[in-house]
Amino acid sequence: MDKIYALLLQLERGLGAIIKSTSSGAWKVEVDKFYALLLHLKRELGAMIKSTSSEALKVQMEKFNALLPHLEKELGAMVKSTSSGAWKANKFEHLRIRLIDIQLATNHFSKESELPTNEESCSVYTGDLECFDREYVSSLEDKNKGELPKRRYNNVRIKCINDANAEAMFHTEIEVLSTCKHQYIVSLLGFCDEGHHMILVYEGHGMNSTSLQKTLFARYPWGMRVAICYLFAVGLNYIHNEMEVIHRQISSNTIFLHDKHSIQISGFGLSTFLSSNQDEDTGHLGKNLLDPFGECYMAPEFRETGKATKESDIYSFGLVMFEMLSGIPYPHYRITDTESFKYGTLKQKVAQEIKEENYSNKLFLKKGPNEDSLDIFIKITEQCLAVNPEQRPTLQVIMTELGKAVKFQHNHKDHLRMSFKDIESATQSFGRANYIGVGGFGRVYRGELASEHGSSTIVAKRLDTRSGQGDQQFYNELLILSEYKHDNVIGLVGYNNDEQERIIVYEYASKGSLDKYLNEASLTWIIRLNICIDIARGLAFLHRVLFEILYGKSTYEIKQRENQFLQSLVKRRLEEGRLDELVFNPIKNQIVPEALATFQAIGYRCLHDDREKRPTAQHVLVQLQKALELQVKGVPGLQEFLEMIVNLGHMLRCQDEKLGG
Repeated sequence: MDKIYALLLQLERGLGAIIKSTSSGAWKVEVDKFYALLLHLKRELGAMIKSTSSEALKVQMEKFNALLPHLEKELGAMVKSTSSGAWKANKFEHLRIRLIDIQLATNHFSKESELPTNEESCSVYTGDLECFDREYVSSLEDKNKGELPKRRYNNVRIKCINDANAEAMFHTEIEVLSTCKHQYIVSLLGFCDEGHHMILVYEGHGMNSTSLQKTLFARYPWGMRVAICYLFAVGLNYIHNEMEVIHRQISSNTIFLHDKHSIQISGFGLSTFLSSNQDEDTGHLGKNLLDPFGECYMAPEFRETGKATKESDIYSFGLVMFEMLSGIPYPHYRITDTESFKYGTLKQKVAQEIKEENYSNKLFLKKGPNEDSLDIFIKITEQCLAVNPEQRPTLQVIMTELGKAVKFQHNHKDHLRMSFKDIESATQSFGRANYIGVGGFGRVYRGELASEHGSSTIVAKRLDTRSGQGDQQFYNELLILSEYKHDNVIGLVGYNNDEQERIIVYEYASKGSLDKYLNEASLTWIIRLNICIDIARGLAFLHRVLFEILYGKSTYEIKQRENQFLQSLVKRRLEEGRLDELVFNPIKNQIVPEALATFQAIGYRCLHDDREKRPTAQHVLVQLQKALELQVKGVPGLQEFLEMIVNLGHMLRCQDEKLGG
């Protein structure tokens, strides 16, 4: 009798603790009833112990016996309530959504509202749902839900679980996500368990979201792939270290992309809290996976023992990184040889579209991924896929390394590429007041480009793409200006090649382009020769510039007036023996014949149709300097005069230095 009484005392304390930790709902009601009955039973048993009379003891025993059916009944109600998960559902009463509201949002689960899914045990829908405003509710407590403010949630994602065996997973997902608020984790708006229904409702995105697994074959740039994995690591770190949850179902099918710039982690039906640390039967686990391929992503030790850890989640994360690297969903790949996850082999698995990024589009200056970014990514993937869980990196290490990979790739971006809006704003929408001339298949505009350091004057050449010409010239000019920096080459500010646009933005030259001065007599032969020498120093190859300067007309002007290009005109005049006609009249009498012949010879070679047979810039420079020497020697007293000017300049600089001292 004393042992029975001691046992009842333990039951009393245990139930008291349960009542304190449980919110209102059916479970609490049943426990309260059972607890009251238990107290009654305790009193009756106490009276039995105190009874000394056999007759009195018999009376007490009869009372005690009468209480047992009630005790059995209440215990049965409690068991039923617990097995059905009702206690959990009622604990989250504030998240309950009416079935009729969901039916209205999905037009009674119509085909038009249904979304494609890989999950065999559920159907997914989208729609606009009107229900209580979750922002105002943490729990209902004494409030009437009908009194709460309502709100319309657009494009929600509605998951209807069709497998009766997934009831535990349904309640687990509600419990895990009920208090979670993180930008990289799905936000649970509510649930519905009316009748046989098990429905989970998630906020936003609906039609605009798709699983990562479905988009692995998309031609995502390397920078985007690295960024997705970094955001995924940030979300998983929150799950592990803030929510203290092990996900257990990490795969590319449980990650959703929104507008290619953000991700959300989903699929928490099999998650466990770190504190529970429960072993699971792997056979049972495999049958209840909502993700049909989820078992493929299990870490070796998880598959073997059924026990999930942070490290087993990290292994699954590594497989997702492998997918991003190779572009192939892992379930279709099914590597069993662990050597395939070594650095060298992983590098061979890099998707071809990553290696050839931007190679198909010659209008982009940067080609392929940044090697440092790729190297870091492959190394951290290899570490995540270590067979020994203790050798896998922590999420802090993963986030640090992926952050470096993102930064390397960001710095690899084509920073010369400018937005069309910025150029349009700088040139006042390419307005007439900003128009300053023409140049090579396009018009040239002056503009003021705003930046964080103030504004600067620029010149934008906008190609006329309607003719379908100029792409090759546009790319060649970009390539030369971006690769070669020289005092005698105008600086490249940037470019734009959006859709039909081809724009090159240059530094502003205050005196404008040379073509404006070609027909001015003040531009003497000596000045022209020196200009050509400066050009030869600055350009890798010369084509038509020398003859433009000699003739006093630009190629564009020649085309407009004589309906032929400069190259054709020079060749024709040479064949006709009239090459001297291609000399600007005001300077004809200034030129020494030997200097002119040297200049014309090198200028003609620059116009050769075969690029390989054109002279190098160094050879052009040598010939132009030779022409200048011949010119100086051919004019009596000119050399002495130039030397005197040089000496005078030297004397003046020395005098300035003395005065400054």
